[in-house]
Amino acid sequence: KIGIKGDNGHIYVDKIKITPAPAIDLSQYEVSNQLSNPNASDEAKRLYNFLTDVYGKYTISGQSSGDNEGKDSREFKEIEKHTGKRPCILGLDVTNLSNSALSHGAGGGDMVPLQAMDWYNNENGIVALCWHWYAPEKNLEKNGGAWWQGFYSEYTDFDLAKALSGEDKEGYDSIIADLDHMAGVLKELADANVPILWRPLHEAAGDPKYPGNAWFWWGSAGKDAYIQLWKLMYDKFTNEYGLNNLIWVWNAQNPDWYPGDEYVDIMGYDCYPAERDSSSQKWYYDLVKSSTSTNKLIAMTENGSLFDPDGAFNDGTRWAWFCTWNGEFCIKDKQLSDQYTTFDEWNKIYNSERVLTLDELPNLKCYPMDTEKYLEEHK
Repeated sequence: KIGIKGDNGHIYVDKIKITPAPAIDLSQYEVSNQLSNPNASDEAKRLYNFLTDVYGKYTISGQSSGDNEGKDSREFKEIEKHTGKRPCILGLDVTNLSNSALSHGAGGGDMVPLQAMDWYNNENGIVALCWHWYAPEKNLEKNGGAWWQGFYSEYTDFDLAKALSGEDKEGYDSIIADLDHMAGVLKELADANVPILWRPLHEAAGDPKYPGNAWFWWGSAGKDAYIQLWKLMYDKFTNEYGLNNLIWVWNAQNPDWYPGDEYVDIMGYDCYPAERDSSSQKWYYDLVKSSTSTNKLIAMTENGSLFDPDGAFNDGTRWAWFCTWNGEFCIKDKQLSDQYTTFDEWNKIYNSERVLTLDELPNLKCYPMDTEKYLEEHK
């Protein structure tokens, strides 16, 4: 149904013309199943091959765990209670396993590796990890901020560029110590053969519509320092520590901050539209897509309001997955909330033929590493 309403005064309409939408170029969803790390584990290859197989055909459901409670978080319980379905992706945060957090007695982070193992091994789910990385200890609690706000640029005086250039040697040493420590955390998951959608240094450039507003310290020194840090982390985790279970997910939010195809497997954007805005967020999808001429998976790595899958697929905005952020974006007073996504949309999305839920995943542990080769061999 199409309606026209004048909000104030008169409105004159000669005609309404409806034309077919342009055909969607499906070739954009043809993504190589080769990971950036040539030594990627079999588990990572299987997961990534599955992601590339379904890209453009389905969107995978995901949910960030509130308070890092894993599958037992209120978000997961309420989604299942109201929709009858569970998300495929469990989003966790390793922030409380940072050196600065541990030095302040932060709790809860030690359970993240166990929750990740449980979700993959016992539930056949997909694990996504992000890292709200606290600045070095000596640079915390600035401008009236608490230590636990130390990943925000506003509350730390840490200068990444000076650390990387050698001007702040103590700062550089702290960064290396943090990377070494986090590599040890991630090694537990590598040793347990758990593949991870690893999304570090997220939202580095801030909002591309308002340049120069990087709200995290890893972006506040500019794109050159950010890219250098990304490559440093990639080299240490991949080549030094052999964390071959990681699938590298980049979402710096600005194409100019792209470190290069050889350091990135999947691209993403964190979308927080207005309440109950169920549009596809095509502008952000196309922005991310412009980062490289290579076909890459593009995911909605965080979101507030959820998009309508029918509309998104119809206009070619076929996000590889969504992962709704926790707290108010999903629940209110421990109940599923319709503040950002209506109850009807929650049900439509989780029961859509276009959206995969946990019960619809194949066994990821034995999914073929190369589908074409597998099919050829099993004719």
